[in-house]
Amino acid sequence: MSRSRWDALRDDEDRSHRPGSAGGRGGNYNVRLSSSSNRRRSRPGGSGSASGNRPGEGGKNYEQASWRSSRSDGGGSSTIRSVAKSHPDASFSQREQQGFDETLNILREHLSGMTSGGGDVNAETLQQCMTALHQYASSDSDWFGTDPKRVGETIRILFKVIDYVTGRSKDDADPSFCQSERSIYDTTTKVISIRQAQYCRGDEKLARMPHVSAETTNACIMSLVSRIKSITLAVPPGETAYETTATSAMDCLCAILTEFGSILAAEATAENVVWPLLLPILESNTSGDTCTARSDGDLRGHVHVLKASIPSTLDCFSGLLRHKQHSSAILAPLILDISNNGEERQVDNPLRFRLLASLQGLMLHENEDQIILHSCDCLCIALGSIHFLDRSSKVGGKELYRKESTVININIQALTRRIRTLLERGSVLEGDPKTVRWHALKLLASLARTYPRGTAAQWALFLEEDSTAYDLLSSPASTVLLSPSRSACSQLVSFIRGDGGGSGIISERERVATIGAIKALLSAMPLKLWFGMNSRRGTRQTFTGPSSLSNRVSKALQSIFMALHGIVRSPNQVSDEFVVEACSLIETIILTEPFDVDDALALILTDVLAELSNGLAVGLSSSSVTAGGGGCNVAHIAIVKALAKGIGGTITPKGLLIQLSKPAKYWLDRNESHDFLSEVFALVSRDDRPTRIDTSLEGEVCNLIMRILRMSPGVSNGSIWTPDYFSESVQNLLINKDSTRRLLGLQLIRHFIQGRNDFCADRSSYVCDSFCPYLLCALGDSNAAVRASSAACYGFLLRSDWERLFRLRPSSEQDSHFQQLLRLCINGESSETTSVGEPAASVRSEACKAIGNLCTECVGLRDSSDGEIHLIPI
Repeated sequence: MSRSRWDALRDDEDRSHRPGSAGGRGGNYNVRLSSSSNRRRSRPGGSGSASGNRPGEGGKNYEQASWRSSRSDGGGSSTIRSVAKSHPDASFSQREQQGFDETLNILREHLSGMTSGGGDVNAETLQQCMTALHQYASSDSDWFGTDPKRVGETIRILFKVIDYVTGRSKDDADPSFCQSERSIYDTTTKVISIRQAQYCRGDEKLARMPHVSAETTNACIMSLVSRIKSITLAVPPGETAYETTATSAMDCLCAILTEFGSILAAEATAENVVWPLLLPILESNTSGDTCTARSDGDLRGHVHVLKASIPSTLDCFSGLLRHKQHSSAILAPLILDISNNGEERQVDNPLRFRLLASLQGLMLHENEDQIILHSCDCLCIALGSIHFLDRSSKVGGKELYRKESTVININIQALTRRIRTLLERGSVLEGDPKTVRWHALKLLASLARTYPRGTAAQWALFLEEDSTAYDLLSSPASTVLLSPSRSACSQLVSFIRGDGGGSGIISERERVATIGAIKALLSAMPLKLWFGMNSRRGTRQTFTGPSSLSNRVSKALQSIFMALHGIVRSPNQVSDEFVVEACSLIETIILTEPFDVDDALALILTDVLAELSNGLAVGLSSSSVTAGGGGCNVAHIAIVKALAKGIGGTITPKGLLIQLSKPAKYWLDRNESHDFLSEVFALVSRDDRPTRIDTSLEGEVCNLIMRILRMSPGVSNGSIWTPDYFSESVQNLLINKDSTRRLLGLQLIRHFIQGRNDFCADRSSYVCDSFCPYLLCALGDSNAAVRASSAACYGFLLRSDWERLFRLRPSSEQDSHFQQLLRLCINGESSETTSVGEPAASVRSEACKAIGNLCTECVGLRDSSDGEIHLIPI
C-alpha cells in the first residue's frame, strides 16, 4: 500500500479521536488502527508504539491495517456498544450499519495491503474482523438481511479473503491461524445464509443480483478445495483444531456451491471439485473396486478427518444437484468417451455409478443419525434428478437411453428393506425438526417415482397387513416371513393413525410424509394389470383365491382408506396439510382399476368422500373462508378437486371421455350429497347471500358442479337439488348485470345439455321451456364471450328440441332461434349493412358449428316409426 494511502488512513484516524470532532469515523470508536505483528511502515520523524495520539506527538508508528476490540465485557457485543457511543445522535440500526461499514472498510484495506505485497496474513486481525462481521450479520436488526447490495459486496470481499488466506496458509502449522481460518469460513457461511434467506422471502430479483463474478467464485472454490485436501493429508489423528477447520471449510464450500452453483461451469466443477475432493470423501468408508479410478487414494487413508466431513460433503452434492446443469453432468446415464484411435463412443457415466454406489453404501452400512439424515436427503435429490433426466430422454416417443431395468445403479431390494428398518427409528437431531423416519419416507417416495417397477415389487414390505408377505406373483405355498412380531396393521397404515410402535408417537409432519410415500407406491404399482388377472386366469386358486395378488392389494387399500376415514371424521384433529395430501392420494387412486372390480373397496372410499364433503360444508359456512374472512383454505380446494377427479367428465388426449368412478357414483346416490350440492351451488349462484367465498375456491366449486351436470344430470331429481331449483338459479345468473355471472349460467346450461344427451333418456321440454328463451336473449348480448357460449349451447340441442323451437312463433320484435344463429354466421366487418353480421370470429365460429349440428340432427335422419326421412319445416 502506498505511503499516501496510509497518510489518508492516519489523518482519518486522527480526526476520529479529536475531542468534539464531527464526521470521520466517530469520536470514541473503539475499533481503530493499532499495533500488529507487522512493523514495517512508520511515520518519518520518530518511532514508538502505535496509538491514537495526534500526529507529531513523537512520530508514532502507523502500520498495516489491523483490528483491536475491547475485551472488557467478554468480547462479543463490545463492538456494537462502542459504535453506539461513537454515534450518539443516530438510531441503533444506523449505528450498527455505520459500525459494519467501518469493519468492512478496515478489512478491505487489510486485504488490499496483503494482495499488494505489503505484508503477510495477520491472524489476529482477520479473526477479530470476522468476529465483528459475524456479530453484525447475526444481529436482531434486519437492516443487513434486507440490503442485498451490502450482502453481495460482503460476500465478494470474503471470497477474496478466502482465496488469498488459503493460498498463503497451505503449510501453516500454527493452531491460532486455524482459529482465524475457521472464523473466516463461519462468517462466509453466515452471510451466504442471509443471501439465501433473501431469496426465500421472495426477493429473487435482488437476491440474485450479480455482486460476485464467476471468476471470483471459482477462485475461492479452488482455494477451498486445495486447503481442505492439504489439511486432510497433513493432519495426524487427534489434531482437533485442524479437523474442525476442515469441517468449517467444507460447510463454507457447501454454502458456496448451493448458492452460486448456477454461475459455475458444470464440467469444470465436476473435474475440479467432485472428482478430486467430494467423491473421495464419500468413498472413504466404502470398500470394493468402486474407488480405483480417478480417485485420490491418499485422501482415503485419512478416515479420521474425512468421517467428520461426510455430512458437509453430502450437502455439497445436494446443493450441486439442485442446479440442472450440474445434475446433468453428474447423473447423465451416458457420456461421450474418446477412444485411443480418436473415435467417439457412448459409455456409462462412471461418476453417476460411483456416486449412487457411495450413497447406497452410506445408507446400508452407516448407523449415525446425522450421516443417515444427510444421506437420505442427498439420495432423494439424486433420484429426483435421475427421474427428470430419464423423462427428458425421450424424443418422438423413443428412448435415447436404455430401459429402466438396465440402468438401475441401486439395489432396490436391499435399500427398501433398509428403509423399512429406518422407519422404526424416530430419533431427531438437535436443531432439525425432521426425524430419521421423515427422511426415510421421503426417500421411499423418491425411489418409487424414479424406479417404479423395481419398487412396486417391494410393496408388501410397507402395505401388507398379514404377518407374511409373498413374492410378487407367487402362490401361497412360497411365503417369506418378514417379522414374527409384525402387527396386524401394515407399517405405513399405522403411521397414518399416528402409532409409531416402539419408536414413539408419529408427528403430523411424518403422517403427511406417509401419505406421500403411499401415493408414490400406489402410482408405481400396475394395479390395472394385477386386478385384470382375475378375468384372464379364470378360476385358478393362485390368482382368484384369498391369497391372490389382487385380493392382497385390495385388503391393503381397504386398510389405507379405513385409516383415512377414521381420521377425517375428526376434522379438528387433522391439519390442512394432511387433508391436502390425503386428497392428492384420492385423486391418484380413485379412477384406477380396483374400484371397478371391488364394490367393498369402492364403498369405503365413498365413506371417505362423504366425510370430506361434510367437512367442506362446515368449512364453507364459516367466515374464515369467505372473501372478507382472511382468504381461502387450501384444504377446501383440495377436497373439491378430489371430488371433481372422481366425477370424471374430462376428455383425454385420445378423445375419450373419462367416466364417472364408482365411489363418486355411490356418493352422488346418497341424499347428503344432494344437500351438499344445493349448499355449494347456492354459494356460487345466488347474489343475495351475505358473503361470497374466495375466487379460487369458487372456480373449483363451479368446475365440480359442471362435471356433475355433465356426468350425472339426473342427480338434480332428489332432495333440495331439484330441476326447478336448478333452472331458477341459472335464470337468475343469465339476467345478472355482470357478464362473468351470465357466462357461468351459460356454461352450466351447456354441461347439463351434454349430460342429458349422453346419460338421460328423458326428451321432455324442460330444456326448451327453461333455458332456450334466455339463450335467445344471450345471442344478442353485448359481450362476445357470452354470445359465443350461447351459440355453443344451441350446438348440443337434439332433434326433439329443434322441433319444439320451430313450432314456436317469434314475436314481431324478435327473430326465431334459427334466424338469429344464421345472422351470427355473417362477418359483420365486411357486411354492407350494420344491422346484421357478427364482428367477433369466436362467435361466428360457434354459430356455424351450431348450424352444422342442426343440419345433422334435423336433415337426413330416418324416423324410427315408419323408416322415412322427415324434414323439419324451417
